[in-house]
Amino acid sequence: MALTKLLFSLSSNIALTAIGILGIGFIIGFHEFGHFIFCKIFKVRTNSFAIGYGPKIWKKKFKQTEFSLSAIPIGGYVEMAAESPKGPKDPALFTSKPLYQKLFVIFGGVAFNLFFAYMVLCLTFFFGLPKTPLLYPINSTATIQNVSKDSAAEQYGLKVGDKILQIDGQNLAGSAQSLFAITKPLAKKEATLLIERDGIKKEITMTLGSRKIFGETYGTLGVIFEMTEKAGLPLISSIKQGIKLANAYLINTAKAYKNIFVKRETKGLGGPIAIISETVKGAAKGAKIFFLFLAIISINLAVLNLIPLPILDGGQALLFTIEAIIRRQLPERAKEMVFIACWIGMLILFVFLSAKDIWRIITPWTETIKNFFNI
Repeated sequence: MALTKLLFSLSSNIALTAIGILGIGFIIGFHEFGHFIFCKIFKVRTNSFAIGYGPKIWKKKFKQTEFSLSAIPIGGYVEMAAESPKGPKDPALFTSKPLYQKLFVIFGGVAFNLFFAYMVLCLTFFFGLPKTPLLYPINSTATIQNVSKDSAAEQYGLKVGDKILQIDGQNLAGSAQSLFAITKPLAKKEATLLIERDGIKKEITMTLGSRKIFGETYGTLGVIFEMTEKAGLPLISSIKQGIKLANAYLINTAKAYKNIFVKRETKGLGGPIAIISETVKGAAKGAKIFFLFLAIISINLAVLNLIPLPILDGGQALLFTIEAIIRRQLPERAKEMVFIACWIGMLILFVFLSAKDIWRIITPWTETIKNFFNI
């Protein structure tokens, strides 16, 4: 019986891992499909459209393009024809196209990633919000689930189970969704809370704490609210709320990347191992949370590709724009050197983040071993 349970658990974990990897592969493949579609729209010849890397397990040529699927279904690429018997001015070559068409092809992947994310988030509101921190505080109630140690809430006597009804006369309307907007201007300032405790309403006057989020200071209570599943909304409302949430994710992701480059903040930044791990966890929690996590990855991939590094879509767009302005191509040798430098930097970041991911995974085990041997 124990062996059966072990085998079932093992097979279940393998299946979830496969689903997680395929999910990430789909997001990246969908990005490449965006490039491919705009190549077709502007009649750019594409030699191949590949999903994954490593040995090819399936391939088929359709018209001028070879479609293939490789053994490792993460990543993909669209290979556009680099030369033609008709010469460099062949209208089927990408390099012969006007700048606006090049930009559509380059940013096609970003557009498809954002389209996927917006669609998923709109459908999430339509089918109902799951109970997950990914949607906090939208899916929260106004009831306190946890009070942080040494916080303003602990100092002024707020307790688990208290329901916050108002802050300075502004209603929370049964949800903590409006909390950030209400408390943002109240950092280190006094506010009056109307709470309900054991069915009795009472007022508490307290001085809020403060916290910086993406460089902006917010007033904080120091509490976490209970989360709950929420029923679906009508279609129009779902679209409005989905777009609003997608915009918020997009802005916050852009701010996070800005802090990485400007302030060199890597805290909370996950590498490929962490991304796969979290995607697998999402798959284990059901389809809603799985697709929600894929939507967030899709937004991250879109924003990442807008960064003006030559190995990313934003950098490609910048190079072609510069060439269009100066009316000549930049020296190939100079471009190659910049590409190599960027790839080396990306590889170093990849190794660094992977090491952080591995350390994050093994830390609980090292602590357990230390405690066991009383080190």
